[in-house]
Amino acid sequence: MADEPQVTGLEGGKRLHPAAALPKAIELIRAFLFQSAAVVAVLAGVMRSPLTAILLVLALVGLLGIWTWLRYRYKVTQDAIQVEHGILERKQIFLPFERVQAVDLSAGPIHRVLGLVRVAIKTGAAGTQVDLLAVSRAEGQRIASLARAGSGIEAAAEGSSLGSISPARYLLLGATSGRLWVALMATLAFGMEILEEIVDPEMVKQALRAAATVVASDQSEAVTAALGVAFTLATVSLFWVLSTGEVALRLGNFSVKRQGELLMVGRGLLSRKEVTLPAERVQALRLVESPAFLLTGFAALYVEAVGHLEERRESTCLHPALRLRELPQFLGQVLPELAADPPLQRPPQRARIRFAWRSAAALAIAAVAAAFWKPLASIALLLAIPLMIVAMLRAHRDTGIGYAGRLVKVRSRWLGRVSVLIPRDRVQAAWTRANIFQRRIELASARVLVASGPLGKTFTARDLDRKQAEGLLRWLEGRP
Repeated sequence: MADEPQVTGLEGGKRLHPAAALPKAIELIRAFLFQSAAVVAVLAGVMRSPLTAILLVLALVGLLGIWTWLRYRYKVTQDAIQVEHGILERKQIFLPFERVQAVDLSAGPIHRVLGLVRVAIKTGAAGTQVDLLAVSRAEGQRIASLARAGSGIEAAAEGSSLGSISPARYLLLGATSGRLWVALMATLAFGMEILEEIVDPEMVKQALRAAATVVASDQSEAVTAALGVAFTLATVSLFWVLSTGEVALRLGNFSVKRQGELLMVGRGLLSRKEVTLPAERVQALRLVESPAFLLTGFAALYVEAVGHLEERRESTCLHPALRLRELPQFLGQVLPELAADPPLQRPPQRARIRFAWRSAAALAIAAVAAAFWKPLASIALLLAIPLMIVAMLRAHRDTGIGYAGRLVKVRSRWLGRVSVLIPRDRVQAAWTRANIFQRRIELASARVLVASGPLGKTFTARDLDRKQAEGLLRWLEGRP
């Protein structure tokens, strides 16, 4: 692959690969989706040809992508990267490598065919400060190496790959994916409405009667029920397969490496993403156990770190489905600094009432409100109160705070369970809070703030004994 051509403007600057025009056009469509749809609707009405309107809008967006590519230049030195871009408004960026917190390399299907990568360079501020949409792989690796060297962190020798995902875990992730159930419920809801409009109820009844003729007439209701169950199972199975496929494409070929002071996470089959994160900038380790994971003994691991502030949680995922018994060995190889399990100090027995009544009161209020327009929904909410109380009493047993040397562990639970390990020198602030009801029974909540996102992220252990909560402040001060 030839090097990117030299151009005038930014002295000694380069243009991105011409393929950068395509991802830029896609980003423009995503950013102005509703506006684009409105333009298509107006043009379709004027031209009386929806296809022509769509093609015209796509052509205009493509031209904007090409124009943006033509106006984008960058220059890399040993110590910094400079970027100049913009159509109507020109923007110049100077980013010293010593400020770099993370460098991510990713490659979509087109990138991989053409031997290109996308380079995202980030500092501690929110957002990606420099985003090179398409450069050669050699150029991307050169820029990443310069940025890491300039920030004072060099990669060590190649480390071994960890955390591969087995086919059985892909099935588990597909079954527990939120996308699966959202898509299933939306499809069923819209599907039922569409069927009511286009399908004659009498036709359905006749079809069911015809199916029931294969057995005795007195078993027709059982046949109808069996057909309904079969249809539901087939629908759920189809969406499970689709969800598993989506998870495999998104997380396929998953790997985690520890190279010296760098954490390197790779994932994706069609669109490959490689995240590079200095281990010393990890602020906290978050262990997430969804209800399904609690039943199967799995957990998902995430890190809170500066440099990935605007990304979805997958960008800092250390493992999407790790068995709890594998956790000590995995952390010992990937993040030995956080490989500890402090014993928890749990809320006292007198706090059980607070865990129970909060959710019960919320459901009761919702049931009263629903009684005026959906009586059946109100009854369902009232019946759910005992189940919620049981779940919250379980949350009482799982909540807590614990210490082990320089680490604090904060655990909370609702339906799922979240445990967070935070080094003492990564705590930005910590405080206790007790309202009037907590003070009456000597309870308080302990909260810890770490640097993650524009405002940081807070983790809370609720309704601890007051002395337990105040122990967090003593631990921060280095006192027993």
